[in-house]
Amino acid sequence: MNDEDDEYKLPRSTVSKIIRDYLPKQIRCSSQVKDILTECSTSFVKIVTSMALEICSDSNKKILQAEHIIQSIKSLGFESYLVELEKEKKEMEEKSKIKQVKKRANLKKNEGKSSKQLEEEQEKLFAQAMYLAYGISEDNENDNENENDNENDNDNDNENDNENENDNDNDNENDNENDNENLN
Repeated sequence: MNDEDDEYKLPRSTVSKIIRDYLPKQIRCSSQVKDILTECSTSFVKIVTSMALEICSDSNKKILQAEHIIQSIKSLGFESYLVELEKEKKEMEEKSKIKQVKKRANLKKNEGKSSKQLEEEQEKLFAQAMYLAYGISEDNENDNENENDNENDNDNDNENDNENENDNDNDNENDNENDNENLN
């Protein structure tokens, strides 16, 4: 097999999962069988797709639709798959409708809000996600920032104290030198 054919193979992990789902647990499948099933399923998908593309172009359509796949399955003589295909198609359409309804509801919910309000809501959602993912809330971050600020302030205070002490030491040395000069 050449590299181009390998590029268009079904993923072996997908084929392996399907095999596991359909075989009883006590039966195992050799890697040779998995390879053969991968080859066969890839060929099947290619044949059905090429037939569906022909049907699509014959009907002057530019987008491959589920109906084209169903027609190609019929014309290839795999009518026994049609019941399952129709069932999957209906489930897919229902999921798509639910997704569209949710999307419209979100658009209506956000309608009339300013971009500032939407940004604030987004920030809240990010904060919630951070809290759920890592247990970090904005309050914790602010507390940590305040603690860091306080530590920095203390460090600065200590540095200033040290500088003042050094200045005082220098002043004392200068005073002692002046006193010694005056005595002489």
